[in-house]
Amino acid sequence: MRKIATTLLFLLIFVSYSTAQDTSYVTLAGYHEVPSVPTPATGSAEVTLVNDSLYVSGNFSDLQEAFHSAFINFGEPGETGNRIFRLDVNLNEDQKSGSFSKKDNRFKLTDALKHHLGNGHLYINISSHRHQTGEIRGQIPAIKNED
Repeated sequence: MRKIATTLLFLLIFVSYSTAQDTSYVTLAGYHEVPSVPTPATGSAEVTLVNDSLYVSGNFSDLQEAFHSAFINFGEPGETGNRIFRLDVNLNEDQKSGSFSKKDNRFKLTDALKHHLGNGHLYINISSHRHQTGEIRGQIPAIKNED
């Protein structure tokens, strides 16, 4: 019985290690944009790193005009940066709000992108037709895991 318990404990530790993950939560708002955008729009996202894959889910509402695009960008807080991954968004009927699911937004990270994610250098940017460079933004907090 003791051998079985030891084996089960080892397997539990091994499975936990092999699926190492870390999750952070992001608030999307116009005041995070560079420069700041006065807007009633808001949003939130959940970002999870599992080994070398990044999963992103969330929602947004009240854009000033119809949705234009959603991306994960490279950039430190207060800086604008290049687009890295396009988020697959499900728009609501009003075209000014929507959601994005983990199932549709899984991204394989290179070692360099994992490094930048671990240092908080990535952000989510949602654009409308009025604010095509971004209406709401949220910096992804530093996420690291050991795989």
